Amino acid sequence: MFRDGVLAEAVSEIAIAGNLKQILLNLTAANHLVFRRGTDCPTLRIEGLTMAGA
Repeated sequence: MFRDGVLAEAVSEIAIAGNLKQILLNLTAANHLVFRRGTDCPTLRIEGLTMAGA
């Protein structure tokens, strides 16, 4: 979650909508990976994506 252009907190249970080809072409590493568990992975940023969630 980003608020006012600043990373706020992680989100869960969201739906995303967009063109898969455009999504894959617009992936950018967010570059703030901190190793805490054995299943860590980098955060990805995707421009022009529509998200919905509760």
